[in-house]
Amino acid sequence: MDGTKTLSECGLISTITNAQSPATIGLALKCISDFGLLDLVLSESLYSGKLTINIICEFQFKMEVFMMIQRKNLTLFVDAKDNIPVNELKKMIGSILKLEPPCQQLYYKDEIMNGDKTLIECGLDFNFAKAHTPAIIGLALKLDNGEFEPLKMASYSNPPELPYVMSNHEADNQEPSM
Repeated sequence: MDGTKTLSECGLISTITNAQSPATIGLALKCISDFGLLDLVLSESLYSGKLTINIICEFQFKMEVFMMIQRKNLTLFVDAKDNIPVNELKKMIGSILKLEPPCQQLYYKDEIMNGDKTLIECGLDFNFAKAHTPAIIGLALKLDNGEFEPLKMASYSNPPELPYVMSNHEADNQEPSM
C-alpha cells in the first residue's frame, strides 16, 4: 500500500523496550499520535520478562500546505492538510464565496485539478507550498451556459527576499555576511 512505512523507516522509532509500565508506553504513544503524524496499530509481546511493544504503522504524513487561490482580482489565502481531496478544498472555497463545488474549476500549474485526487497527488507538497511561498491555484467559475470561464488571474509583484534570520542558511552552509 502506498504511504505505508514502519516508524524505523521514517527515522522515528521501531520499538519501546524496558518501559516502567504499559501505561507509560501508552502515554508516550498517545503523545506521538496526538501530533497527527500517524495512526498506530499496536501489538504486545513478552520476551525474557521485558515488555516490548512492536509498532506497526500504516500512515500518511499530514502536513499543512499553503495556497493562494486567484480568480481575476480576487485572492484568497487558504491552508489545508495535504492529504485532503480537491473536492474538500472546493468546499472550503465555496463556503467563503458562497459557491457549490461543481461550479468551481481549480488549476494548478495550468492543469485542471481532479476533484477525487488529494492535494499531494496533484503536486501540492508542503515542501513547496509554504506560508511565505504559497502555491498559486487558479479558480474558474461555471458560466450560465454550463461551461467554465477562461482562467484569468491578476499579476502581482514578487515579494521581497526573506530577511536572513527567517531564511534557512544552515542547509546551504552559509555564514551570515557582516
